[in-house]
Amino acid sequence: IIRKSKEKKSINLRINNYDLELLKQKAEQEGIPYQTLISSILHKYLTDQLIEQKDIIKSVQLLKYGS
Repeated sequence: IIRKSKEKKSINLRINNYDLELLKQKAEQEGIPYQTLISSILHKYLTDQLIEQKDIIKSVQLLKYGS
C-alpha cells in the first residue's frame, strides 16, 4: 500500500504564461524544480495543509492579544 501511494503519474496541465513564470521564480527561490513545487502545493491543498497568510496573521494576533 505504501509503495503504491508513492507511485507518480505524469499529467498535462495548461497554465497561463504569467503564472508559470511566477511558479518558476518561487521554485528557484526555494531551490527546487518548479514541477516539484506544483506537486507540493497540490498535496498540501488536498491534505488541508495549505494555509493562507491571512489565517496565520489572524492566529498570531489572537495569540498575542487574546480573543
